[in-house]
Amino acid sequence: MAALASEYLSEILEPEKFAAAIFGVTLTFTILSTNAVGFRTWMRLRRKQLGNDDYLMCAAMMVNLVQNALVMHGTFVGIGSPDSKLNSEIEQEGREYLFLWQIFYAISLVFIKTSILTTLKRVDTKRRFIYAIWGLIALVIVLCVAVIITLLAKCRPIQANWTGNGTCMDSDIFVALAKTGYALDVVTDLAMAVISTMLLWGPELSVTSKVTTGLALGLGAIAAIASVVRTVYTDAYSSDDNYLYSTGKIVLWTVVECSLGIIAGSLPMLRPAQRSRAHDEKIEELEMNRSDADFRIAVAEAAGTVHQHCGGPRSP
Repeated sequence: MAALASEYLSEILEPEKFAAAIFGVTLTFTILSTNAVGFRTWMRLRRKQLGNDDYLMCAAMMVNLVQNALVMHGTFVGIGSPDSKLNSEIEQEGREYLFLWQIFYAISLVFIKTSILTTLKRVDTKRRFIYAIWGLIALVIVLCVAVIITLLAKCRPIQANWTGNGTCMDSDIFVALAKTGYALDVVTDLAMAVISTMLLWGPELSVTSKVTTGLALGLGAIAAIASVVRTVYTDAYSSDDNYLYSTGKIVLWTVVECSLGIIAGSLPMLRPAQRSRAHDEKIEELEMNRSDADFRIAVAEAAGTVHQHCGGPRSP
């Protein structure tokens, strides 16, 4: 067993500099996003309000955990590292993990966005944006399917994506398709931000609700910015030199985008908790007041009875 562990450790890299940064950022956002979804789920279960948007976000979290695990292990096999630190075997394994990460990223993103859009659909009681929301859900699903088909069809056999032994799509065509997909991703982010602002923000909100909603919208905006920044590095997919180092920038910003999307999509769920907690405190206060009143009435009745038994005045 020790020999197998030693052999495995000898075949991996210790993440340094940029690779170590990818590992650290991914680990941090994994913890934060997992806690956000965990608290959301606990609160919704406690209030008996668990809905389809919660199930979708839990699914997103599970897929995102797999995605982030691939990224973190990928930093030990070349993702984020320059060619000078890699041998052919490690680079091949790093490319394989990068390919698997792309698949799970597409799946994770569709669950995250459909969860948020399902929440918006539930909030939109006046159905002002119902067609726009359904249109965005359809666009997100179609985009996810298109990305997965493109990735699976990119090379024949599929192992050529990391071994290089086979025929693959021209890299310039793949970059153009990737840029188109990323651009549509940004468009959906912006559309969701606009609809969220119009539905969730209003003068009737309490200060606490405004802070929570504002924070969620702010994180959503940062996630959209991360998506835009990632698009800048799309040409890395056509790079011949330092491929895993260059594509590591895409991986890093995608981790930020997905994790912030999960956190931002879960924060608005705190508003029902705040209202419920305030409601519970009010009920408790009323019950205490009622108990005090009942106690005073009981004391008064007891005093009247004693007074009568002790020869107090009687009614004529």
